Amino acid sequence: MTSPAAVRRIDHVNVLSDDPARTAAVLAKALALPVSSPLVRCPSFELEILAVGNVTLESIRYRGGPRPAAGIALTGIVFEPEGTAAESAAELLARGVPHLAPLAFAGRHTRFASYEPFRRSRAEPNWRVFPVDGVLGEQRTIVSRLSAKAMVDGAPPAAAMASAMRRVASNRMAGRASAGLLALPPEFIAVCEWGHDLEARRAADAQCFARAQSDGPGLTGLREVVVSAQHLGPARRRWQRLLDPAPRIGDRWVLGEGPALALEEAGRDGIARLVFGAASLSATRTWLTERSLLDAASTETELRLSPERVGGLDLRVSA
Repeated sequence: MTSPAAVRRIDHVNVLSDDPARTAAVLAKALALPVSSPLVRCPSFELEILAVGNVTLESIRYRGGPRPAAGIALTGIVFEPEGTAAESAAELLARGVPHLAPLAFAGRHTRFASYEPFRRSRAEPNWRVFPVDGVLGEQRTIVSRLSAKAMVDGAPPAAAMASAMRRVASNRMAGRASAGLLALPPEFIAVCEWGHDLEARRAADAQCFARAQSDGPGLTGLREVVVSAQHLGPARRRWQRLLDPAPRIGDRWVLGEGPALALEEAGRDGIARLVFGAASLSATRTWLTERSLLDAASTETELRLSPERVGGLDLRVSA
């Protein structure tokens, strides 16, 4: 019997930056990406969101959290839950996948003005989110943290603590004061349930993206998020436990209309690169070449953006 899914697709990818607005501007210019949400300053972080057709990129800086070692860095893969965040968390608990209890962010200090037209109800939080541990790597760096133990899903105080932390995280002064407690590790995965009509907002984002690409490099969206692992066997089992029953071909999981997740062996456990799709690789090559963005390591079947032009990120394009 097939088990119910815990996650549906990749919703967004986080890019860690000391200057989210500037980083968003660099990526937007390089790849003709429209803004989904202008810069929002929340109590514990600030971010700007770019539309990439089938997913969004969030350029983010955490208050009291990790800083990129150099330039900017891929920091988070955030999934849409299958159903609600609570249902996703319950399914992961049954699978033995460690995670924190869902935390709601509500009120005007965590509100995205550009998403307000898509809001389902004023009573709904702006979003609910929880980090998932022990999948990107073997270490359980989130649930083992002393400040997070009371929030570990399944622990007796988790529900009450999540309710209390909702008030803290959503309050301007309290959120800033406790930003260190809410900070995530330099690389993480999470599940996020938005409090607005997600399909309608995605459709609006996709229209803006398509218009931008018609005069731009001709991207079709994000094709893959590639993660690396030191030991493929154990990593494959960790990811399968999270993504089951998503179809898998080799070490590539197909996740609905969002980008696929691909696993490769390398010297570290982490997020390796993003691979965009293109309607015409030749047209995209011309766009990148004319703007001195094409890296010399590009091939006939895969284009690479020069890392120094995009903050050191590994960004590629394939047909």
